[in-house]
Amino acid sequence: MKIFRLLAVAASLVLMPLILVGQCLPTGSDIEGPYYITGAPETDSIIAPVLQSNAQKIWVRGTVYFFGCEVPVPNPVLDIWHTNENGDYSNVDGNPDDFAYRARVQGNADGEYSYYSVLPGLYPGRPKHTHFKVWVNDTLKLTSQMYFAGDSLNAQDPWASNAEPNRVVELDTLPNGDLEARFDIYTIDSPWTSTSDPRKPQWGSLQVYPNPLDQERLLYLPEICTVTLTDMVGRVWLQREQVDRIHLSACPPGVYQLMTTDGRAARVVIPAR
Repeated sequence: MKIFRLLAVAASLVLMPLILVGQCLPTGSDIEGPYYITGAPETDSIIAPVLQSNAQKIWVRGTVYFFGCEVPVPNPVLDIWHTNENGDYSNVDGNPDDFAYRARVQGNADGEYSYYSVLPGLYPGRPKHTHFKVWVNDTLKLTSQMYFAGDSLNAQDPWASNAEPNRVVELDTLPNGDLEARFDIYTIDSPWTSTSDPRKPQWGSLQVYPNPLDQERLLYLPEICTVTLTDMVGRVWLQREQVDRIHLSACPPGVYQLMTTDGRAARVVIPAR
């Protein structure tokens, strides 16, 4: 019996890093949709005109992370836009140009953000959803959508049905009747990632080349590194110690995450042959 317990513990220790990596899937992109407009007002939490509305209110809180789930993005900006409780977007189709439920939400130095709004209504043919963009240092990192658990329309929606679990948020009810959702966002690239030509180095970046890979499937590293290559669900495909190049011919086409032991990372694209 002791032997079986020891084997179970050992197996859990082996699987733990893989499970943790799997939990840190990058937040996936989604369609922008036809109703994004620029010029939304800036706020640190309250999206107008939520305070004047009698609709169901919702707090959404979270942290924006670089890939890896540990390093927060300082001072991220989230572009938020969604319908009112009736499923109407402002500033389009003859609706008032009052930027209702449109805002640029400023996160803090620890990557934390929150906003107070109304629960979006049903737009014809779609489940309830919130559009968002993530900006870091005025650079667009992600365009996507957040969905709500329990919405019966999620399964038949071509976009919601393909959303990874961390974009379908659970709703809790606060003592005052408002709803609350936790939505952490994991961007595609890490603070050190660069897929630019290594002949134009940037300080602190992990630059790999060529990316996407060519037919030779030989990836060059900027220096001698110890690296691990995982796919986007956390499966480890390759581990190499003290190398300056790696052959990836055994990996099927797809998007991978290359990580060094010092925490740097790069997204690697292997195209179909």
